Amino acid sequence: MRWLVKTVVVCLATASPGIALADDYPLVGLYSIIPDGPYAEIARENRCLTAFVSQEKNGDYTWYVADVDRLLADGTLQYQILETGRCDYNATDRVEFCEPERSAMGSEKNWSLHRKGDADDMEIVTSWQGKGASDWEMGTPSHMVRCPFQREQVKALISNNWTTLTKDLVGRIIWNDPAWTNKDFARAIRDAQGKSL
Repeated sequence: MRWLVKTVVVCLATASPGIALADDYPLVGLYSIIPDGPYAEIARENRCLTAFVSQEKNGDYTWYVADVDRLLADGTLQYQILETGRCDYNATDRVEFCEPERSAMGSEKNWSLHRKGDADDMEIVTSWQGKGASDWEMGTPSHMVRCPFQREQVKALISNNWTTLTKDLVGRIIWNDPAWTNKDFARAIRDAQGKSL
């Protein structure tokens, strides 16, 4: 993601297509991507409010983002598609290779090393250059943290429409800019989610 939101897509993969069959993707369900940094604590507290990734066992994923314009306008919460793609995972190397199929952010293919953790909280480091030791050293550290709700619980809030939010706004939302993680805004989303949960 090297403009503000150069996708830390939730995928992890094989070294190169065609070399080996991918293993089952280990992080299945709904997840929030929590970047390391000064907002990590509040990002964990408010995880999956404004955005989350739906990850399948076969590696397919869909990234959703809240339509904050509509939420602020009339209080309606709807999650729209931000990106779709696939992540192939190599369990031996603990590396995933993710390639967006369609993205509203212009995301790029990337490699992620699963450093430590479990299916509820996995520390990863993501590279857009390759998957060598030096690439991991220069990569972007973050955590894949499971959402506090199940897919079926927010099914009614998920739309098949693609987001029309600007890249700048999406970047602020995904990286948990304080403007979108303040208590009043977080409460508004929780209240809207509560109608479905």
